[in-house]
Parts: sequence; C-alpha cells; structure tokens
Amino acid sequence: MIMAVTREPVEQVLLQSSNATTGAGAIAGLTGYFASSHFLGLLGVIVAVIGVVANVAVNVHFSRKRDQREQAEHDRRLEKMITRPGALT
Repeated sequence: MIMAVTREPVEQVLLQSSNATTGAGAIAGLTGYFASSHFLGLLGVIVAVIGVVANVAVNVHFSRKRDQREQAEHDRRLEKMITRPGALT
C-alpha cells in the first residue's frame, strides 16, 4: 500500500509561523508603547502588519489549493457517475 504525501504539516508550520510573527509584532508594539520609545512602537506595528499580511497570504494560498483539490475530486466523481452509473453507491 502506497501512502500519499500530504502538505498539511507544511500548512500548519506556515500558519503557526505567521501567527507567531503577528504575536511578536504585537508584543514589540506593547513593549514600545510602555517604554515610550517611538522606534519600538513603530517597529512593533510594522512587524504586526507584516504578520497579518503573511497570515492572509498563506490562508488565501492554501484555500485556493484546497479548492482546486476538491474541484478535481468532484470532477472525477462526476465523470465516474456519468461513465458508470451506480458505481459510487
């Protein structure tokens, strides 16, 4: 039996890293705010924005991949139903 390689672990790592980046930016922003350093506050905001953009980009990318996989599976099932009625029951 050959097992298929899935990309779910890769997706999880990318999602976790983008979430960690967002969290790090938020912490840096709060640290900057409480330290009254404009540089650290600005740096925190920039890192948080980068984290949010990365998170959205990763989610959009993998959502499109999932949609493509599901569409391909749907097309295969539909083709099987057309060529061999009753094959899926």
